[in-house]
Amino acid sequence: MRKTLASLEGELVVYYGWEVGTRYDKTWVCLSNPYVIIWDRDLSVQDAIKQKGGYRFDHLWLTGDKENFGSQKIKQFKQVGGIGVVRRYRRKNGTVDFTVKTPSDRWVIEDFLGIYNKNFITRSLRGNLKLIEDALRIVALHEGGSSEIVFGTANSVSSFKEELLDHQHSLSSSIEITEKTLETTNMKGKCKKINILQFPNSTVSSSKGF
Repeated sequence: MRKTLASLEGELVVYYGWEVGTRYDKTWVCLSNPYVIIWDRDLSVQDAIKQKGGYRFDHLWLTGDKENFGSQKIKQFKQVGGIGVVRRYRRKNGTVDFTVKTPSDRWVIEDFLGIYNKNFITRSLRGNLKLIEDALRIVALHEGGSSEIVFGTANSVSSFKEELLDHQHSLSSSIEITEKTLETTNMKGKCKKINILQFPNSTVSSSKGF
């Protein structure tokens, strides 16, 4: 196990396994029988773990990528998946081992979709557009290989980007139409509501975060 993880040091990987225990006030989480595979920075976790070419271990420790990560809420014997970077650490006895550290600058697609959809109706068109454009900016950083990591449990980065671009186009068109209508319509009259669709809800499994 140690030699295999050593060969993956510094690689961004997808992992999947069963939570079975913690250490150091729940800041380290142990996965049983995990599957680990190098991530292409696009596939969803659910699709990545179906790919061949990964590695199976008897256990794996997950940690945060910074010193000040906090205790984690875990449900023992539940299956979880996510992404992380293989890093080395030194045990108290001086020996070196390897762990998968969760990047501090991680951005979960399903979290964004939930936030966007929650206040979609009450948020202004320009407010919705700003969220979309902010998301596209972060996706661009991710695609450029920066430390900003975007991933989805059920959504690939490429499909998410395509959805964002579609919504950006629709919102921009709606804003333009609305502004032109306000310029030409008798302000005493009633304007018709413009129907902009939200993102479809995604069914996802648990994703581990720090």
